[in-house]
Amino acid sequence: MDKKISQVQILKHHDSFVCQFYLCLLTTSGYAAAAWLEGIPQLLSLPVCIASSFGMFLSGRKLKAVASLKSRISQINFPQTSADSFINYLEKEGKDGALYMGKGGSWESSQCQEASDFLKCDASSLQRKFIKRRMILKSLKNFRKWIFHPVKSLFTLRKDLSFLIQASGQQWISALLPEENAIWQKASHRAGHMLIVGGAGAGKTQTMIIFIIQDIWVSRAVLIIDPKGDNDIRNAVYFSYKKRSGDTKGIFEFDLAYPERSIHLDLFSNCSRPTEIATKICDCLPKETANSEFSKMGESFLKTVCQGISIANKPLTFKRIYYYINNREKLLVDCLEGYLKEVLGKERFKDLCTDIRIHKKDKMEAYLKAYREFDRNDDVESVIKFADYDEEFIYKRAIMVFQIVEKLATGDIGKLLDPEDASANRTLSLRDIVDNQWVLLVSLHAMKDPDLSRIVGSLILSDLTALAGSRYAYGKGQLSKVALYVDEASEVLSEPFIQLLNKGRGAGFFTCLATQTVSDFIARTRNKAEADKVLGNLNNLLCMRSNDGETHRYFAERITKSTVKSRMVSHAVMASADSFYSQRGTLSESVSETESELVPPEILSSLPNGECFAVISGGHVVKARMPYVSFPDWETTK
Repeated sequence: MDKKISQVQILKHHDSFVCQFYLCLLTTSGYAAAAWLEGIPQLLSLPVCIASSFGMFLSGRKLKAVASLKSRISQINFPQTSADSFINYLEKEGKDGALYMGKGGSWESSQCQEASDFLKCDASSLQRKFIKRRMILKSLKNFRKWIFHPVKSLFTLRKDLSFLIQASGQQWISALLPEENAIWQKASHRAGHMLIVGGAGAGKTQTMIIFIIQDIWVSRAVLIIDPKGDNDIRNAVYFSYKKRSGDTKGIFEFDLAYPERSIHLDLFSNCSRPTEIATKICDCLPKETANSEFSKMGESFLKTVCQGISIANKPLTFKRIYYYINNREKLLVDCLEGYLKEVLGKERFKDLCTDIRIHKKDKMEAYLKAYREFDRNDDVESVIKFADYDEEFIYKRAIMVFQIVEKLATGDIGKLLDPEDASANRTLSLRDIVDNQWVLLVSLHAMKDPDLSRIVGSLILSDLTALAGSRYAYGKGQLSKVALYVDEASEVLSEPFIQLLNKGRGAGFFTCLATQTVSDFIARTRNKAEADKVLGNLNNLLCMRSNDGETHRYFAERITKSTVKSRMVSHAVMASADSFYSQRGTLSESVSETESELVPPEILSSLPNGECFAVISGGHVVKARMPYVSFPDWETTK
């Protein structure tokens, strides 16, 4: 380092600077008093007083410079607030749809230098020392409690000290910022999408909740896909929506674990062609099997079934697709019937049906004979060929695709995805949610059935991609904004989802993803290049505490480098064996600069809960602390 001493060195030698300050003060006062009493000549006392005063001034400056840093290090309280207080703050301070991102400040080269110095010294022991002093002084202020309950007071003090000193992460990281102010991101900068990455318990869900509340408060359509089924998100959604609107009529749930409180979803309403449905279903296959020959053959069979149902003029549902997969001859009969109705006309088709009934002809053979009188239709020919296949041949080659259809057509999920189900209280499409600016909370409960939750999540995102494409192509005027939140995003990653990230901005979508590590995307796609297709579409990054090396490298690549100065002092004394008086010594000092990450990996691994480094709005690096907002349990308060 250069000649200017750092705040970290002042902290490390704090007690010696205090002694220096008081020694200079005592010297100055003594000589001033002696001169006043005429015990020492004034010409002799004046230089000493000036030198002592100058030393006192320098020591005071050093102590003053570090006072705020010392105070911030000892303040480790996690910012907590009630839901009402936080919403009132947003209502008062929020403007123009800007996103509140906690309190903090810009992280620059000076903070990088101080962080490097802290990592070199025993920063944790300094922190513990200041915390102990602060807590003991605070506790001793209550003399009455210590006099009448000394044992209890001592036990409480020890308990508080143990809790504070063992708090998660290194609290001194935030103290490196000169001051903390509210951080707001412009609404226009959110169109670049956002990634929140952090280990378990680092505060990803709480950060998403803070963002979700703000989007609900400004009356945006909000769609939340939560593979975990987190109850905190549900409580926050209901509380904030009711606070804004006075009721919860605009909140809808799709919950795999609680079908009784779920709406029925129509995931085919945004498809313009029957074959799109088959593609959507096949996009749910795991990446390692999606490009296999069997998967492609299964997709071809599925497209044939969907095309046949469409020719039969029947609505496409998962149950109907599953039924016709297992009843291929029935599919052929219904397909031929629908085709002949169109080409023969109403009266001629009626005559054909009468002839079949009177002469007791086989319906399939009669339909095929009538069909052969017309030009070949490629879609009908595919259905005929599909019906002629051996059942074993089909299932050996398309078992993976058919298993997905079976999962979606049976059980509770089969009812929830069937618009024709008689038990449906209300059936909605994603277009209904977006156009009416409602809130949809999708809880997948992945720990119960990981495969089913992945498939359903991928299907919903695929339908949302189709909706975004429709809004992009046919939307007129200023499109309403749509906020999409996907927790544990790697669990539901698919090709349509990547397309949504690519082109969602033009359709008015703000997307926020959360994951534990960047490596999760690589593991899901089985290819780093494919993972980069996802990450390359995320312009805003919030990195919370993470121990993953790939995450550290990804974050470092997004920001500029910095330089760190290091000072080395060496001295040596040499004596001659021939003469006792022949001695010499050397003293040298060198300053070197090395390139360093602006945010060292050791800092990213040591962040406390709720704190993050963010790269936002085109490369600005900020250090932020998110508040913890507590919401009442909705089931007990509604």
